[in-house]
Amino acid sequence: MIPAPVDDANPGRILVRNDATAWWTNTMLLTRLGSSDDQKAKIDRTFESHKQNLTASMDQLEKDEAQLDKLPAADTRDHARHRRAVTSIVRG
Repeated sequence: MIPAPVDDANPGRILVRNDATAWWTNTMLLTRLGSSDDQKAKIDRTFESHKQNLTASMDQLEKDEAQLDKLPAADTRDHARHRRAVTSIVRG
């Protein structure tokens, strides 16, 4: 299994797009996989067609994580408030 590229500045976060780390642009990996230029182009087109949605989803995830990170610092006895915050994020 080939590990996904990670963002060293944000441990645990997988890079969505960085031309230096986009796995389908790595010629050594493509050679190992036996991928053709056409397959690489199809992957790139698929990524590009979903890029805006991925970016928006990542932005929303970061906002939601920031909101959840504040909860432990808040009054830990306010379980109802915590539940409402988590529920609002889950429901989107």
